[in-house]
Amino acid sequence: MLSRYIILSMHLRDLMSVFGVTCEELGNAIGVTKQTVSNLATRKTAMTKEHYIAIRLYFDYLVDRIDKFDQESNELKMHAYILAFGTKTLEEELEYMFNLSIRRR
Repeated sequence: MLSRYIILSMHLRDLMSVFGVTCEELGNAIGVTKQTVSNLATRKTAMTKEHYIAIRLYFDYLVDRIDKFDQESNELKMHAYILAFGTKTLEEELEYMFNLSIRRR
């Protein structure tokens, strides 16, 4: 089973494209360089839990601000979002990550 980090890395470029987000914009939003974002999207750099959470929070923010009247664009954005992040809420994922790290100790 692929980890959420790998799945997001595989779909990050497409997700950014659908939402109209550049590497520079995402980097500024999550506190990394545009080169780091590019490396994450091309899987030259392994995604960390911190990267995943920051990127997830940023796209959650964008989803909350979707233009409710542009249905076609909304559907494409939501399909890309679900492909990259799945259907679990961030809270559910964080709880899972926390429980998994405790079990590994």
